[in-house]
Amino acid sequence: MLTGSFPINFRSENILIVPLLPSRRIEALDFCRPYEAESTEVMARLLESTENVYAVEYSGGLCGLLYLRNKRSVFYVLPFAAKREEREKKLAALFVKSFSCFIKDFNLFAVTGILSGAELIIDAVSKTDISKRKSSRSEYYLMQAGTYRRENLTNKSGFCIRKATAADTDKIFPLEKAFQWADVIPEGYTLSDEKIREKLAKTLSKENNKNYVLEAGGEILSKASINLTGENVEMISSVYTKESKRRLGYGSTIVNHLVRLICTRGKKAVLIARKTNSAAVNAYKKIGFNITGDFVICYWFEEK
Repeated sequence: MLTGSFPINFRSENILIVPLLPSRRIEALDFCRPYEAESTEVMARLLESTENVYAVEYSGGLCGLLYLRNKRSVFYVLPFAAKREEREKKLAALFVKSFSCFIKDFNLFAVTGILSGAELIIDAVSKTDISKRKSSRSEYYLMQAGTYRRENLTNKSGFCIRKATAADTDKIFPLEKAFQWADVIPEGYTLSDEKIREKLAKTLSKENNKNYVLEAGGEILSKASINLTGENVEMISSVYTKESKRRLGYGSTIVNHLVRLICTRGKKAVLIARKTNSAAVNAYKKIGFNITGDFVICYWFEEK
């Protein structure tokens, strides 16, 4: 990165990308709120801080938000990307030019979000040297639930659902490793078992840990987590069931449990499911989830 610090801003005609000042946090929250279900990561960040959050401005007004987590992963709120009116088309074209200048000096690794915004960012990246790296793209359905299945399968089936702790690291690790390789790590990317275990142990040790397990007889059969907490929405992720125990309802049961927890807090639950995983998509539909949009995660990295 040039000069070792975050750039202050980049301009392309009338589009400006600038650090979001703390004094504009309320304005940004109001802007983000209608899009929270598809931009939970941005909302969760704004509720904590404006650090590494950028305002996308057009003619002095806020028209988008960017969050650069760890200065490598981009999340966004870009409402104009989904519209087809002439003004929005102009904004989209200007944003691509501006973002390609903004991001070119950074070690971008991933872009995550709703399809319409992702397409603009991917287009912008294609105009930089970042595009010379190996890339990987995964497509998902964004799904949302405002209610939960009420039957209590836990008591009927002899297993329990509880919050995971750091003491569970060794038991959860095989499931976490399988989940990472099946649903997270892009093809061609290398991640060691040690790194996966280290991140898992760190996550389970956090005071606000929201990882849960479904277990029977001391054996962990399935896992899931609430990884993002927004103002009115919480996101469920990291859902994985032991391969030999699939199609027995364990995965949908633990997800349903988390949806119940979220609903009792007066919020809605969202998650993403791979479009190719029809079994998971159908299971989520059965417990009250509906498809609300198309979601994309795109990676760029140096192949080792």
